[in-house]
Amino acid sequence: MPSACLPLVWLWVPLSSFAGMSDALWTAHCGGSPLSTQRVWGWGEAEASPCPRHSGPSAAWVRTWRWQDLEKAFGPGVADLVLEPPTGVWGLTVIRQGGRKAYRYDDAHRRIALVKGWDALPSPASRIEMTAEGVRFHGEGQGHRVGLCLGK
Repeated sequence: MPSACLPLVWLWVPLSSFAGMSDALWTAHCGGSPLSTQRVWGWGEAEASPCPRHSGPSAAWVRTWRWQDLEKAFGPGVADLVLEPPTGVWGLTVIRQGGRKAYRYDDAHRRIALVKGWDALPSPASRIEMTAEGVRFHGEGQGHRVGLCLGK
């Protein structure tokens, strides 16, 4: 007996249908300093052009992950976190008792989001610092990473 399949349906909605809706539904601030394609995917240019709409990292953010949250996301025994490498694809290396493992942004974001929500790492962090309560991440922008600025 064949399995049931849902039909694929395309829905076309003209952009004019969204007129008057809140911009908050559709905008995200790039922070003024998008990542290069090399930093995100490992190929292409090493430098990215600054956003023509925003000058400087005006959408700065800070997030603190408690040690308990880190262990839920990355496993027990987390001893340290390192942003690597300084050039090339963004990575977060988790150093645990017995080894270390590197995660690219999407993998690290997905793991911590399951514990703290999707806003726990709005975009690739530019620096981290260890604190008594956990690890503090600093960054700019809100998630789209490679110059796709949807902000006003």
